[in-house]
Amino acid sequence: MKKYLKIAIVEDSRPYLKLVSMFLRQLSDELGVDLDLELFDNPVDYKVNRDKFDIVVLDYVFRQYTYGANGFYLAKFTKERLPDCFVVIHSSYSETEIKEMLSEFDDYIDAYSHKEGEFYDKKMGLLEIIKKHLEDKWSD
Repeated sequence: MKKYLKIAIVEDSRPYLKLVSMFLRQLSDELGVDLDLELFDNPVDYKVNRDKFDIVVLDYVFRQYTYGANGFYLAKFTKERLPDCFVVIHSSYSETEIKEMLSEFDDYIDAYSHKEGEFYDKKMGLLEIIKKHLEDKWSD
């Protein structure tokens, strides 16, 4: 029986959103998972959505939106509503640059992924984080 997975990606760059969704669909095929993928290029649309997600991937900065719409506050919002959801901050800022914010919101963030070159490097990018999470979750 195929496993089912519902993922939300909240990213204000539409081209990057499409790229990530393409790679996630390939990963779902590789893992034999039925994937329900919801793409949000607007954090407000994500906040009003009431679907239950297994995984939520959040950009850190939404340049068009005001305070309270960054990925860290959305991570808190997500965990308060869906405590079992796996939340990933996915940002072009390095972990060092946002270390203080990561520690402040540690209770709401399960993983951090740096966007820079992640689809081509062997480092722990977004797809590897999601794959490892699913393997750990489904091995129980």
